[in-house]
Amino acid sequence: MTSLHSVALAPEVIFGYGDISHAGSRAVLSLVSEGSASTTTLPLLNTSPTYITKGHAPSTEQTLKVTTIADKLSLISLNTHLSDDVCASVAQSLVSLFVDQHVRKLHIVAAARITPAVSSDKVWRFDNTHSDLPPEASLNDTFLWTLVHLARLQSLQFSCSVVQGTKASTRGGDRTLEAAERLGNHAATLAPGIRFNSEHMRGLHAIPIKETI
Repeated sequence: MTSLHSVALAPEVIFGYGDISHAGSRAVLSLVSEGSASTTTLPLLNTSPTYITKGHAPSTEQTLKVTTIADKLSLISLNTHLSDDVCASVAQSLVSLFVDQHVRKLHIVAAARITPAVSSDKVWRFDNTHSDLPPEASLNDTFLWTLVHLARLQSLQFSCSVVQGTKASTRGGDRTLEAAERLGNHAATLAPGIRFNSEHMRGLHAIPIKETI
C-alpha cells in the first residue's frame, strides 16, 4: 500500500478538504488539465465513512487523492470531514509532507463558517503576510487554522482562499453547491493549465455532517 510520505509532489500544490460544505474537496476533485498527469489515491484514516460520494453509498475509507500535472502542479483532495480530535495529527502529517517534498507554494481552498457573516458572493483570501478578511472576522474551522498555523511555523509559503460556508441539508436543495462552484472557478485561476469542470463537481454529493464544527 502506498504511504503518505512516498507520494511525490510538484513544487506548487492546490489543496482542498472536507470542510463544512465539502466545497474545497469537490472543487479540487473537479479541476482538470489537458496535460499529462499521474494520480495516486491512498487511505489516510479508516475510522468513519467519507462524506462525499458519486452515485450511491459512501466509501468506507477516507482517502487522499493526489494528481500531479507535468511535474509542475499537484492537486490534493482530502475526501473527508475531520473531527477535532484528529485535526492536529492530520495537519502535521500534511505539512511535514509539504516540507519534505520542498513545496514552494501551497494554495488552500475551503468553505468555512465565517463570523460575523461576510458576503457569500466573494472569495476571501489571506496568506503569510496579508488578509482581505475584515479584521473582526473569525474562521470557525479547527483543521484549517491548525494547518495554517503549522505552515507558518515551517515558513511554508501559502495562500488560503475561503468562501462563506453552510452545512449540507437533507431538507431539500443543496446550498453547498454554490460554495463549491465559486471555489472551483477561483481555484482554476491559481495556476496555469487547469480548468474547473462544473458538471463533474455537481455529481459529487455532500452528505450532511453530523458533527458540530
